Amino acid sequence: MASSTKSEEDVLTSEMILSHSGEFEIESVEILYFDHKHIVDLGALFKCKNLSRLDVSYNQISVISAMRGLKQLTYLNISSNRITNLDPLSGMENLEELNAAGNMIGSMDRLKCLCSIASLKKLRLYDGIKKLSNLVCDNDLYHKSALKMLPQLMMLDGERVKGPGSDLYKICQELDEQIKCGRPFGPVVERPLPGPWFDSKQLTLPEVHTSSNNDIMEFQKVLRECKKADETASVVLDQFKTRMTT
Repeated sequence: MASSTKSEEDVLTSEMILSHSGEFEIESVEILYFDHKHIVDLGALFKCKNLSRLDVSYNQISVISAMRGLKQLTYLNISSNRITNLDPLSGMENLEELNAAGNMIGSMDRLKCLCSIASLKKLRLYDGIKKLSNLVCDNDLYHKSALKMLPQLMMLDGERVKGPGSDLYKICQELDEQIKCGRPFGPVVERPLPGPWFDSKQLTLPEVHTSSNNDIMEFQKVLRECKKADETASVVLDQFKTRMTT
């Protein structure tokens, strides 16, 4: 637990921002990563008017009023803090991705401020891998309520809810609900018993009919003609060889 008094290291100052970002003017800071810094008070953050990406995750922040004027932000990570109120984010008209997992957001009412952000496509309030959540996520209707309240979302808690892959997410959600409620998955279709791959009659060989005498005589005639043609060809070949040698 943090002490009630703030030390200078707990407050984000202009000097800290410039030193960490490498910029000479605070208005020039566009990207700022201040995660795992034990920050309690965002202090001078409101001066970063052109900030587009901000990560202040894994700190001890409870109030984010210093973010109110950061209208250029497109990405914001405030996960693993002590935040209960997201209202200062309502004016971020360019915000596309928000990670607020691991805070103290207790009800759906706390998310209403995000309704006005039409650009918001990705929202995370729960992270199963990192074991970060919010009290609001414990509500059984959390997913449905969040998607109804924020129809602009493409992804919620890392799951795609619109676009390619969203159908699989919906199927998994329906199965999960059925399992939780103990409802059956529907009647089992009766299937016929497996049968043999082929009919035994297919193994019966066709009857062989004995050839007639006429067929035999005709075949013998063809053989005689072939033999005669072979003898004639041999004679002609011998004659040709003789002429070639003389």
